[in-house]
Amino acid sequence: MRGQGHQAFVDELARFAAGHADPRVTAIAERTAGPLRALVRGRPGAG
Repeated sequence: MRGQGHQAFVDELARFAAGHADPRVTAIAERTAGPLRALVRGRPGAG
């Protein structure tokens, strides 16, 4: 998920976080800018 819309959101969130002293907002912005991760779970032995 690295389209232009995602990058625009990440950039705006980083700008917002820079203007606020709340470390929780900064942490969210940093995680959002990182690579997308997903966990897939299924039945053992299937697929």
